[in-house]
Amino acid sequence: MRWVRGVLVAGCVLGLVACSTGDGPVWRSLTFGYRPAQVASEAVEFADPTGRPVRLVREGAATWIETVIRRDQWRWNGVARTWETDVSLRGLGKPESGAPQRLFHAGGEYTYFPPTQLVPGFQPLADHFLFMNERLRLKLDDGVEPEPQTTLALYAGRGGASEHGWRVKGQRFSGEALPVWPEESLVRRVELNEPQALHFATVQEPAHPDAEGTLTFLVRANGREVFRHTHPDAGEAAFRWHRIDLPAHGATELSFEVEGPLAFTGFFAPTLGPVEVGDYGRRPRAPSRPDIVLFQADTFRADNMGTFGSTHEGLTPVLDALAERGLAYERAYSTSSYTLPAHASLFTGLYPRQAGVVGPGHALVDGVKSIAQLLQRAGYRTGAITDAVMVSQKFGLDRGFSWFDEHRDGLGSTLERVRSFLEADDGRPVFLFVQSYRVHAPYEVSEETRRTWGTRLGIEGRYEEIVADYHDVAKDREGPRRTLEELRSVAARFRSHYLGGVHDFDREFQAFVDEFEQRGFFSNGYVLFTSDHGEGFAEHGEIFHSGDLYEEQIRVPLLVLGQGVEPGRVSQPVSLVDVAPTLARWASVEPQATWVGSPLTELPTQRPLFSFQCWGKPSDSTLAVIEGRRKLLSFEHPDALREGALQAFDLATDPGESLDLSSRETWPAQVLERWTPQARRYLEPPQGLRAADLDREKLEELDAMGYGGATGGEE
Repeated sequence: MRWVRGVLVAGCVLGLVACSTGDGPVWRSLTFGYRPAQVASEAVEFADPTGRPVRLVREGAATWIETVIRRDQWRWNGVARTWETDVSLRGLGKPESGAPQRLFHAGGEYTYFPPTQLVPGFQPLADHFLFMNERLRLKLDDGVEPEPQTTLALYAGRGGASEHGWRVKGQRFSGEALPVWPEESLVRRVELNEPQALHFATVQEPAHPDAEGTLTFLVRANGREVFRHTHPDAGEAAFRWHRIDLPAHGATELSFEVEGPLAFTGFFAPTLGPVEVGDYGRRPRAPSRPDIVLFQADTFRADNMGTFGSTHEGLTPVLDALAERGLAYERAYSTSSYTLPAHASLFTGLYPRQAGVVGPGHALVDGVKSIAQLLQRAGYRTGAITDAVMVSQKFGLDRGFSWFDEHRDGLGSTLERVRSFLEADDGRPVFLFVQSYRVHAPYEVSEETRRTWGTRLGIEGRYEEIVADYHDVAKDREGPRRTLEELRSVAARFRSHYLGGVHDFDREFQAFVDEFEQRGFFSNGYVLFTSDHGEGFAEHGEIFHSGDLYEEQIRVPLLVLGQGVEPGRVSQPVSLVDVAPTLARWASVEPQATWVGSPLTELPTQRPLFSFQCWGKPSDSTLAVIEGRRKLLSFEHPDALREGALQAFDLATDPGESLDLSSRETWPAQVLERWTPQARRYLEPPQGLRAADLDREKLEELDAMGYGGATGGEE
């Protein structure tokens, strides 16, 4: 049985270059106007590698994956006092209301217990079930056995409407897409009054990790097959970009189909456009807007580079050479000391709490526009290649990106994904965001770098060995107290490995420079390189990041290269809130009235910069105020601002922030009084704070990267 869905006319895409009123080319998204068909009830059977029957069931606009569990498939766990069985199926997303999982039998239904609420030692009540890490647990009264047959249903979301069409959110991939699953057919009707090229990516995410067989994607035009692509492994997440040239045929019915075992599949960013697209910077018609690349090297301190004061000459030759070719901002600051709030500012031109990121468990609030949305509306093809974890659609950071691929598999994999996206050029100007955790802990150092830099940097042993020693030093109050000397000794070993990873990143980054050079981005477009925060190595008693807002944690590199950019250095303080206004200026996009930043080419002569820790209670979480070379630290709570500065430093004479001037000078109180009204505005979160949609898998991923406790904020 094949489902046929979505027979709709694909019209012009408002806000894209589509619907152009001039003689220029037109691009049309086939997701625009799509809505899943409403059905009373339908089901299709699939084979499951475990032998259990699996059904894809549609009820209204909702879809559920169901599997039946017989009584003999349960086993008793006498320690946890629960019934258990292994189920490897995966759902996708959450329904607008109700639980994302259901467990029922002929006589009734059990109560869902959210895995995110599970804490050590806690047991669900009777008649509750928990599904986590491919294991289903059912709590029944003592002596009661499971029913002869029980059905587990997992919600499988197909996405929702967006400004630019229909948006699908998978575990790895998100973006505008036509969600076509195996044994389904989705039809779109278009007018092809001239030859057109159809660009799209075929995407698959497994519903079962042990799925066997192949997945085949097909496109038919008026019943004739015009495209077929078969992926050999249905059990892996994968994508591939494609182009189909379609002749002028007037009214044309395009049918999108998938064949194979159960999986979450779709046709992403399906766009009709001109056949002749030229190349980046060399279009058949003069481009109206430049190509833009924003590259973010996570956890990268400014002073890693010789340009910004590194004491290790030659550690970053590739980045230092780039700095010589462009503008190097010597005092660039992040808006926070960890990834999520920094990216909120990077994309929105707002300080983190203004965008709704009041803590590590919050997402961008609805209604806040990202620079990607503005560029997409102006006709840009927008794409993001990230290493996942916090740079994820779970936190709303995919907003405005028609293609968002979050997956961590090394810088080489990132490069291939970047090349794949750029090679799928459809003629529109491109905005590409790239993020890498290459230098983030756990610090990885190649054997080549150990040979060439090991002695100079003092790289010894393995990262895991240093972590063990760090835990010994940082024991709790019941054991020996760490001393600053012991901590700094361990921190020095950490930093040696960190700097080794920095050198590896720099060497591997050369391939990105070559790619961007080949595409003409340095001459005909723009490239902006920066980081989201730095890293502490016990300069002020803390190792890693997300802590207090000292220079080592919030000062970042910022390089700008591109058409008309004259090489030079800028000593005026700048912030990540200046990035979105800068990109908008390059793209000739109207700035948002709410932005607090300024284009990097039009910086005001005097202004304060702010940074916010955004972690924990406001009375414990710090903020920084930077006015020229003066810097204050206080707490994020308004009452703390009234009480005065916690610490104050003169960075001109004390760049290492070792001499607290808060009680020695009069200027700290004056600076704080001058900028407290602004700080209060930036501390005020908007209405409608939104908790991030964090499932157990994402929480474990965050914990593995050192972001344990990212479950929400105090508001």
